[in-house]
Amino acid sequence: MLAGGPGGRQDDLRVLPKEDVRVGSRAYRRSVSRRNWAFDISLALVVGVLGQLEAWLGIGETHRQGPLWAQALLYAVTSLLLVPRRVRPLAVLAGMVGVSLVEFIAVGSVASSCR
Repeated sequence: MLAGGPGGRQDDLRVLPKEDVRVGSRAYRRSVSRRNWAFDISLALVVGVLGQLEAWLGIGETHRQGPLWAQALLYAVTSLLLVPRRVRPLAVLAGMVGVSLVEFIAVGSVASSCR
């Protein structure tokens, strides 16, 4: 009962036709419109500005972690990484984690400064 006939693969609803198989990321990249890019750039700018306000002026801060320039640099880089988030979400996540780890190793993490 592998192919055809009653109870075969053609009747199995879990088997998807070739048309329904997920296409590569290239097709997905083409579907990111200019409006989406504009939104992502605007989001990155807003997050970046809020991060700089917290780093330099202390607006909304709950803690200080290392020198101000390091905190401001972390916020700037992570906000810029938000721009390609629709095209390469895992790369953006990995970049944010990597940048944060470098900053935490260089100047200390929040948990180490709360003692």
